[in-house]
Amino acid sequence: MLIVWLFLNMNNMVNILNEVYVSEETLKLLKEAGFNWDCRKIQVRLGVFDSRPTLAVAQKWIRDVCGTDVCVHTSGNNVYRPVIYKYDKDEGGKDYTDYENLLFSTYEDALSYGITRYLNILLKNKK
Repeated sequence: MLIVWLFLNMNNMVNILNEVYVSEETLKLLKEAGFNWDCRKIQVRLGVFDSRPTLAVAQKWIRDVCGTDVCVHTSGNNVYRPVIYKYDKDEGGKDYTDYENLLFSTYEDALSYGITRYLNILLKNKK
């Protein structure tokens, strides 16, 4: 029997053995945006299993399907900043980072914020 320990960090992202899964909020946004890739089922609460992508899978889906790159830049001193780039065939790259110097103490927190922020922008523009 395989037992996997789950750890929820401050943003309710699930961390399993160095793989960080998206939060429940981000999962809802991904599905609303059209995400339909098969994902691993993980236990999110006692007796509750959910199919969630890792942050890396969500980042790849956004890049491949939406033509947008959610990156994380390091500012030294172990400080990370999310950056969103949208690629347009005619106009080249556009920086959609419209928040002021938000800095995070971990790469995963910065990536999670960037993914969630982009999905909110995408869904707002679809309406």
